[in-house]
Amino acid sequence: MESSHSALKQKIGDIYHYNVALQFMLEKSNWEYCDIEKNGDISLRNAHNEIIYSVEVKYHNTSTELKDNQSELWKTIHNFYNDEDKYIENTQLILHTVSTISGDNTLFEWYSLSEDEKILLLKSASTKKKNIIYKTIKKYYDVIFKDENKLGRILSKFEIHANQIYFSEYKNRILDNAYFRIFDTQTKRLQALYSLLSIILAGFEGAEQWTITKEDFNKTLKETSKFAQDLIIRVDDDADIEIDDEMYKDSKFVSKLNDIKQDELTIDFAIEDYAKTVYEINQRMSFVSEFDYNKKRLTYEKNLLREYHTTKKQIKKNSSIIIEQSQIFYNQIQKLEKISFLGKTFDDKTTFFQRGYFHILADDDEDKNKIINWHLEK
Repeated sequence: MESSHSALKQKIGDIYHYNVALQFMLEKSNWEYCDIEKNGDISLRNAHNEIIYSVEVKYHNTSTELKDNQSELWKTIHNFYNDEDKYIENTQLILHTVSTISGDNTLFEWYSLSEDEKILLLKSASTKKKNIIYKTIKKYYDVIFKDENKLGRILSKFEIHANQIYFSEYKNRILDNAYFRIFDTQTKRLQALYSLLSIILAGFEGAEQWTITKEDFNKTLKETSKFAQDLIIRVDDDADIEIDDEMYKDSKFVSKLNDIKQDELTIDFAIEDYAKTVYEINQRMSFVSEFDYNKKRLTYEKNLLREYHTTKKQIKKNSSIIIEQSQIFYNQIQKLEKISFLGKTFDDKTTFFQRGYFHILADDDEDKNKIINWHLEK
């Protein structure tokens, strides 16, 4: 039974905050420094030391609706207003909250409003009967309406990211990032996630500084990727590596090949391509400082999936020979022209990598938008 003085709920909010910071660091590419509790709850700065993202994180343990007269909204705008001199023209100011915004909520159309319309909305929301300003927001109102031009500049940058996922599900959102695809088990994915979260705590150096550098983050990405396999080697088409076929026999991609009655030799080749590609993905992490690795992986996956769907549409299904057609479809995918992974500056001489990556995608059915099936009726 939970103690009556337990601070667990508050701690969940703190950990949620760290998860949001990690999500931004993984998904955004043009940052060099991530500050915690300095310029907002989370801020990302570029190489010129300019704030490009400032994020206020609001977490509630129970379901809440974000209203235009609540202090959650007003305090956030107030904080951004006070820091206005720190922002550049393209700075994005974000309220990240689990609170919801329903269809009949005045904030529902926030994105379509002009700065003047947003100011009018706030003025209207601030008063109750007899034009008396709500006590809970008066201290914020008195500050932000001193200079409506300044307020307008803040509101032009301000985004409300409501309806965000709760703590219990948030780690799965992070695990959807392309970086975690190199890990072949959920246990390894979680190990990698916890290692990345640890760098946020490592950036804490006291009240004056809590900063994670892109350099340290990239270093941790590389070190963490070693969880993917016990052996990390650079491979090429002539590499002779030992592959334990038994380790892959229950994999989804093997099941999908059996589903279209592929012969044993074809499956052996697929396992070899898959294993080599997992190793190679780890090694290409070494280019992360030069290339935006995660962004390029997402682009690469989209390009592979586009080719997959295009090739699939070209085959006219005949139910009497569906297995044979599925085998032809698989062979066509395996012979597709090579798609660039890291761009033209990276001279990829491998022939297995693209074939193996298709099998990595086929091995993961968690993202419904990325499901690959060789069987044409599935």
